[in-house]
Amino acid sequence: MNLSKDTTVPLRVENRSTDAQHILVHADRSAERIRSLKYGDTFAVFNHFGDMRLIPSGEEGLYLDGTRFLSTFMLYLDGFRPLLLGSTVRDDNDQLIVTLTNPDLFVDGELCLPANSLHISKRAFLLDAVCYVEIRVENYSGQLVDPVLTLSVAADFKDIYEVCGMAREKHG
Repeated sequence: MNLSKDTTVPLRVENRSTDAQHILVHADRSAERIRSLKYGDTFAVFNHFGDMRLIPSGEEGLYLDGTRFLSTFMLYLDGFRPLLLGSTVRDDNDQLIVTLTNPDLFVDGELCLPANSLHISKRAFLLDAVCYVEIRVENYSGQLVDPVLTLSVAADFKDIYEVCGMAREKHG
């Protein structure tokens, strides 16, 4: 496939490449780390990707007054999780900053966008019982691409004690 600077391409990840010298990048191998923010009675627990996943033993989510209002907040690039470059919570615990990039992306079996062509930055902060997340995508590939960013969100409204594993007889 010949890509000019003005070609828009739908992208997806596959496990093949015709270039014997190219090493495919499609999975992140780093261990999960928790990142948390607090502002007044609101706190948020993210993984180091800046996501919140609903997992059985997980405390990730957005909480207000002891209730988890947001249990899932996941970012996908063309249906796949971006690769982590780094993440940090600022010293004053007021912002989470995450930098991500794309894996190798293919169209019809051909590598169309090599890994590390897109720079994705996420900045999350809490203010007055609201969690704000800013997402930016910068293209360094030199070609026009049309990736699909998807946010998956869910709420379970669980009490913090339920999240920690305690059972309730009934809910109010």
